[in-house]
Amino acid sequence: MLRAYFQLKDGEYPRLDLVLLGMGEEGHTLSLFPGTKALHPGARIVVHNWVGKFYTERITITAETANHGQPRNVPDHSRDKAPALKAVLEGPYEPEQLPTQLIQPKSGNALWLIDAKPLKC
Repeated sequence: MLRAYFQLKDGEYPRLDLVLLGMGEEGHTLSLFPGTKALHPGARIVVHNWVGKFYTERITITAETANHGQPRNVPDHSRDKAPALKAVLEGPYEPEQLPTQLIQPKSGNALWLIDAKPLKC
């Protein structure tokens, strides 16, 4: 449906004006969880992904789709997320463990909106 709506050819991605992202305690974003098949979607725009943590299936855009748009990362200020946020921003590149690291815009920069309260790591 998205390919038809945006009149995309194979291999093309929509350019979304805004992709608002959160981040989970284990470094997931969208419904891209560590170690799941959605981290390797090929050239797909959207994937369905089994999330064992919640015992449910989710539908999400892929990281590549988000990267063709204008991603904005807005993790809440939960202290439980502080270690993952530090690892995503300052640690080694390990997207299998920290899928939020897959968010790397094709043009421009990702914008992180982080609460000013100090977080203990």
